[in-house]
Amino acid sequence: MYNSILQFIQNDIKEIEIIVKEILDGEKDTADLSQEVHKRVLNLGCRLVSEIYEQIDEEIFKSLVRKNRYYVE
Repeated sequence: MYNSILQFIQNDIKEIEIIVKEILDGEKDTADLSQEVHKRVLNLGCRLVSEIYEQIDEEIFKSLVRKNRYYVE
């Protein structure tokens, strides 16, 4: 989960700042900013959900309760 957030901060925030600069320079309009922020936040959400499911999967695989009741190859 932290990896996705760090990636968002390192990459996506910089891209959003570039778009803000382009708006101030008159190269883009505010609709472009809204669309870009929307796209990047949705991608962040997808990455977070993916990481959470991977963590849950690992915890279930390591679970002693599961190992005592079920055999998983």
